[in-house]
Amino acid sequence: MRKEIHNWWEQAQRDYVKAEVLFHAKQYDGVAFYAQQTVEKVLKALFLQEFDDIKKVHDLSYLSTKLGAPPKIKEICSVLTQVYVETRYPDASTVIPAEKLQMQKLS
Repeated sequence: MRKEIHNWWEQAQRDYVKAEVLFHAKQYDGVAFYAQQTVEKVLKALFLQEFDDIKKVHDLSYLSTKLGAPPKIKEICSVLTQVYVETRYPDASTVIPAEKLQMQKLS
C-alpha cells in the first residue's frame, strides 16, 4: 500500500478510536464529528487508491457516489455529512450541537 494511502487509513483508525472514547463518555457531538472524520478519511484513501487523486471536500455523499458505493452506504454518508455540519457550527441548527445530539439517537 502506498504511504499516502496508508496515512489516510491510519488517521481514520485513530479518529475511530476517538469516536469510541467519546461515545463511552456520552459526548455525542464529538462522536458524530469523529465518525464523520473516520468515514471521510476512509473514503479519501479509497478515492486516492481508485483515482490517484484526493478531493478536498467534506461531502461524504459526493465521495461515496464517485466511488460507486451501495445505496445504504450513500444514505449513511448523507446523514453523517449533515451531522458533521451541525457539530461544527452552532448556528447550523436551532439547538447547540452538544445538546441536540444528547436528545436524539442517531440511526
